[in-house]
Amino acid sequence: MAVEMPEDVRQQFKEVQTTLRGADAHVKWVEPHNIHLTLKFLGDITENQLETLCQGVTEGVQGITPFEINLSRLGAFPNLKRPRVIWIGVEDGKEEMIRLQQQLEESIFNHGFPKEDRKFSPHLTIGRVKSPRGLDDLVTIMKDTPFESNSIEIREVVVMKSTLTPEGPIYTPLRRIGP
Repeated sequence: MAVEMPEDVRQQFKEVQTTLRGADAHVKWVEPHNIHLTLKFLGDITENQLETLCQGVTEGVQGITPFEINLSRLGAFPNLKRPRVIWIGVEDGKEEMIRLQQQLEESIFNHGFPKEDRKFSPHLTIGRVKSPRGLDDLVTIMKDTPFESNSIEIREVVVMKSTLTPEGPIYTPLRRIGP
């Protein structure tokens, strides 16, 4: 389950990635058209489970009115001293995004899907560090690079299929579900 980003914001991702590439760090950058905000990763599910999942998502978005988010701040997991994942965080609208994710988590749990062990931290992964090469320069550039997205209206949750290929993942929207 995910929230897709509009094209103008994807262009902003491309611009910030271009800046960060100046560090010549060993990072696998996520293609801007593939960047989305993951609400829940489920792994392999059957066709029957897909229907049950969509029912849970439909129930989980009830009572959620459309809201806006803004993305800002570059960061890394686990932290900037040992970056493994480069991300852009949700600032404005963060509480609403967390509430949406929690409602979905509870609803699909009631339909037989396991709960996530980790606390949800709304972010968009833009790169994955592959080795220590260039990390000091990358972190310096990250600290010196402001990021503020255009406003993004959240109106739906997308149940998405991920197909891994040697060239990278292919994401296919299966269902778009809104309140």
